[in-house]
Amino acid sequence: MEIIYSSQPVPEKGGRKAINPAFFTVPEEGVTTVYLNGDYRYIEAAYEELGIPVLPLFEMPPSKPAKSGEPSKKGA
Repeated sequence: MEIIYSSQPVPEKGGRKAINPAFFTVPEEGVTTVYLNGDYRYIEAAYEELGIPVLPLFEMPPSKPAKSGEPSKKGA
């Protein structure tokens, strides 16, 4: 699961879960990648301590790639 932490709406989430950083207390379970929209070093440190990649929002791909074996949504 990929998560976006942003205090502002993120229109192109691409199926990712968006959370307001004001509500961060502990890292979410099952997260594979975190995207940050802003300078939230405490969130970055918490996830990196668990070995989870943390990237700035501008590096987020436009949509989450389909898992292997899942049908593509192209042409739908």
